[in-house]
Amino acid sequence: MQITSVRIKKTNNDKVLGIASIQLDNCLVIHGIKLIQLEDKRIISFPNKKIKKYEVDDNGEYVTKDEYTDVVHPSNSEFRKYIEDALFEIYDKEGVENKDE
Repeated sequence: MQITSVRIKKTNNDKVLGIASIQLDNCLVIHGIKLIQLEDKRIISFPNKKIKKYEVDDNGEYVTKDEYTDVVHPSNSEFRKYIEDALFEIYDKEGVENKDE
């Protein structure tokens, strides 16, 4: 799979540098990929949603906890790195709001 289009909207947040949308092979679009700045590195975060998780506590009662689960994500580290490298290359190279590859 190849990235055929990229759009990045920069943010004014210190940790979230921007929100990206990518198109793969001109047939699949993923919106909401976050470009994140950590103290020592930069990473991407794929779209996720909050769900309720039900667990049984020590008293046998059900308790709910909020948990985040990915909506979409790469199935291997090589593809994740490919997307991450492409997004940060465009982010660093372009000072504009949107970029199409």
